[in-house]
Amino acid sequence: MSAAAVVWLSMLGALVVNIQPMFLGAISEVYGFDAAQLGFISGAELGGGCIASLLALYWFPRLNLSKLISVALVVSVVGNLVTPMATTYTSLLIVRFCTALFGTGVLYAIILGVIGQMQNPEKLFASAIILQVVSVAVFMLLTPELISEGSMTGVTLLMAALMASGFYAKNYLVIVSHRASDHAASKSLGLLLWGLPGLALLGLVAFDVGISSIWAFVERLGGEAGLSMDDSGLALAAGSGIGVLGAFFAAYLGMRWGRLKPFTASILGLLIACLMFMEASTWFSYMLAVGLLNLFWNFALPYLLGSIALFDKTGRLMVLIPAAQSAGFAIGPMVAGLFIVGADYRVSALVAFVAFVCCAAIVLPMLLKMKNSPVGQK
Repeated sequence: MSAAAVVWLSMLGALVVNIQPMFLGAISEVYGFDAAQLGFISGAELGGGCIASLLALYWFPRLNLSKLISVALVVSVVGNLVTPMATTYTSLLIVRFCTALFGTGVLYAIILGVIGQMQNPEKLFASAIILQVVSVAVFMLLTPELISEGSMTGVTLLMAALMASGFYAKNYLVIVSHRASDHAASKSLGLLLWGLPGLALLGLVAFDVGISSIWAFVERLGGEAGLSMDDSGLALAAGSGIGVLGAFFAAYLGMRWGRLKPFTASILGLLIACLMFMEASTWFSYMLAVGLLNLFWNFALPYLLGSIALFDKTGRLMVLIPAAQSAGFAIGPMVAGLFIVGADYRVSALVAFVAFVCCAAIVLPMLLKMKNSPVGQK
């Protein structure tokens, strides 16, 4: 029950980020905001979560996490109930920023830290990814109906109800206490940041740079393959469906093969996907490249996050995962955009290839070193 509670609460913490395309689409339909305004609303939500993640470095070992989860859930529920009342651009920007900063961002950081203290975090991460994919599918189906009357109320009521369910899940959550003095906490933080956990976080940033440099331009890569937008959309839907299998496989496999073999296989699969994007010239080859990207992305991520948990059983650096992922997803498109010449978007796949190689160069030696150690065998 504790594992189920962790998986459910992690879905709630990442909910708005995962359903952001539908959520922003609903805001656009209801309020008629332009692309720039939608971009700033998105940035406010992501920025609030990122700041909460960074601040968690300070409060995670010091505060009562159970009470803090309750506060975060209250803010998340209230924030979503207030959202339909914020009918102007500025008020909506403030409401969504505060909801992420004091609500969902805090919740997600805490749950990642808790997962870092639990046994077999790979299965938990894989199960969380599966549930997050399901939540996206549900909102893709329901959002058009929920805004059919020209109001955000239906969408935000559903989100508030889901957040409220977190109070029930919280009853089954087991949190290991790691309360420490300010001096001890600061000293241990320095050791973590400059040790293996900090290096593993750097590997996560490189991984997300690779993913985002392709994902930001994946529809344009379909155009490079000679596909229309409709054909690219169909291929993306089919490829994303294939990708869910990666998380299912990681959840099933767990630690049967350890961490080194699955992660190595995933990196090789991602490199093959990059090469396929550069050579794609038909609908099938493009769809297969999208499918491989999603498959090995979802297969690698639980083991990559699990390696951070392996090196940091205090859970302190786990709270930085949202910030690291936000950094990676921001850097990737910018770097790819700098190297793209004209309309040759295949360069983004080359940038991703290099980023995945850098990720492997950081993470694989660490996993190899830990493979035969007593800690790595647990």
